[in-house]
Amino acid sequence: MQLYAERVPMRRLGTIEEFGALCAFSCSPQAGYITGKSIVIDGGHVRALL
Repeated sequence: MQLYAERVPMRRLGTIEEFGALCAFSCSPQAGYITGKSIVIDGGHVRALL
């Protein structure tokens, strides 16, 4: 896991709390107008590969 974390631009793995926060936001009234969106929670890893 440490080797993978070192390859992520943020230099760390995401936490359960960070994933949970996005889930909670997605289910909240504040996200009521958001439809059909994929949100990547990867610390910039996918963007770094492009």
